[in-house]
Amino acid sequence: MRPFALFTTLVIAACVFVQGAPVSEVGLQTTDGAFELEAASHQFDARTTKAKVAKKPASAAAAASAPKGAGAKPVGKTTADSSTKSAKKTSSTPAKKCAALQGCAGCTANSACGFSKTTFKCESKKHTGQITAENKQGCALMNQMQGLFQAVNGKSAAGVIPAAVASEFNHISGHVLKGEASNPDAGRHTKSAWLATHKNQTPTTQNAKTHILQFPPLKTVWDDGFYDDTDIKNMCAISIALRKKAGSARASFVVQTPFGTPICVETFTQGTGSCFPVGTDKPKQGLGQQCGQGQD
Repeated sequence: MRPFALFTTLVIAACVFVQGAPVSEVGLQTTDGAFELEAASHQFDARTTKAKVAKKPASAAAAASAPKGAGAKPVGKTTADSSTKSAKKTSSTPAKKCAALQGCAGCTANSACGFSKTTFKCESKKHTGQITAENKQGCALMNQMQGLFQAVNGKSAAGVIPAAVASEFNHISGHVLKGEASNPDAGRHTKSAWLATHKNQTPTTQNAKTHILQFPPLKTVWDDGFYDDTDIKNMCAISIALRKKAGSARASFVVQTPFGTPICVETFTQGTGSCFPVGTDKPKQGLGQQCGQGQD
């Protein structure tokens, strides 16, 4: 090999090596074709041949690693929150719905409601103290009371017994409902109170519509298996108020029952005072009118 050709070959090989270009197969030939230099599958040190990889900008890396949706506007209230509020609203709905109903008939038309026999307001249905869909005929008594006892603004609804009338009934209630301890025949105008001192006595007359009984000789009583104390108080309150209005110390008036059939109810103030049914049947006179007297 000529010296010049050898020199040229070495220079070219060095240039290829320095530039880091991989050489798979290089053929060099002198100008006169005297020799060939072949380099096949030359492997270079990885540290010198590895290409430099450009690093991502810090801002780009942060953006790539950030969770999706970061920085988005908050969404609406969670389903759990909505469900809780919905449950509270639902649970309070029955009471509010009943309270919005007007009158006994409107109240009892809803089976979930009951008309209070003392406050004269529509409430959620309870087991006692109300007129409900099951005993809606009792609205007749509520209506008579509401027609007689006017509402007092900011104090009471129509039908609520006035203080003066309530006071008189409270004074006689023991005599009417339980009787006098010193006298087995005085008062005792309920079936249970009468039979407490007259064991096994049979009534001479009883009315299945009014649920009023008469024991001998002439003791008329409310059947407290059908009437509760509030019913009796309400009926007596009507008779007391009508008697006061008439200016009488003793009188009887036609009063509605919780069963839709009126009876005659007498009240008086002398002595112990009293309130009791007169007879067992529906009177001939109209509602609120005076009727015949009976025996305490």
